[in-house]
Amino acid sequence: MIVNWGLFVLVGLLLVACSRLQTPTQTLLTSTSTQVPPTVVVVPSAQPIETLVTPTATTTNSVLTPIVVEQPTQQATTTLNPIATGYVLPPALLQVEKPGDFSKLTSPFLVTANVYPGYDGVVNVQLFGEDGRLMSDQLLRLSNTESGWISLATEIKFEPVSAGESGLVVISTRDAYGRRTAQIGVPVTLLQIGKSEIETFHFNKMPVLLKSPVAGGFYKKGNIHIEGTIYLFNDNPVIVELVTQTGGILATKAITINAKDGVEYLPFSTDLPYSVTKRTPVRFTLRQASTLNSNVDIFLDSQLIFLDP
Repeated sequence: MIVNWGLFVLVGLLLVACSRLQTPTQTLLTSTSTQVPPTVVVVPSAQPIETLVTPTATTTNSVLTPIVVEQPTQQATTTLNPIATGYVLPPALLQVEKPGDFSKLTSPFLVTANVYPGYDGVVNVQLFGEDGRLMSDQLLRLSNTESGWISLATEIKFEPVSAGESGLVVISTRDAYGRRTAQIGVPVTLLQIGKSEIETFHFNKMPVLLKSPVAGGFYKKGNIHIEGTIYLFNDNPVIVELVTQTGGILATKAITINAKDGVEYLPFSTDLPYSVTKRTPVRFTLRQASTLNSNVDIFLDSQLIFLDP
């Protein structure tokens, strides 16, 4: 038998070539069958969600828990009125609309005002009874302060201890250090039964117009000259104070100003000595105690100044 070795070799070479061609084909099939993890794309929201933070409640002598309420943001209309030669009346920071002086109120009653909010948009609305006790305490956080003066409305509930007693509705604001920036009080009568008789608030102007000191001013040599005109709510003396950022009273003085019939704003002037060792930012305040209780002010006005040695 004759073996054709050439043909045998040729067939062997063909078999080897075929086996080599199959290996990449199998590898290709294996790689295409492997699953690739999908790519996750995070699309940012069109508008960020704003988180409302409840402000820290101002410390009071009451055991009542302050109530934080969202308020509407309607801007109030204010008018600048000239009142005397050399003065232009700026809008009051706290303008009570209702209730007015000597309103007779039963529970509940509505308080409406145009206000310039304090730090973090907070306004404090309180009701004091005849003996000075705190009957209601609300911290109202306004939802928008960029528009300036904002309309405020809140309902107050109370329980009088007698058939009728005097009361004081107080609205106030504070700065970032907890110091009062402005305050206004409305004397009212609180009734157990009956129907409320709401009077219109008769005075909504800036209570103090100062020539000196000026807001943001720098003062030195241990003395501040105070001069301006003021509206008196009663016969109590006017207290001027320098309040530090920690709440300390750096200097204080009581001024007695005699009222005159037919004169709404009265001129006054005095000097307030102080002592500091370095430049010190303080809040200069003027306030007058109410006739209801000497610990509750009927009004307070303030501005920031700087003291040098």
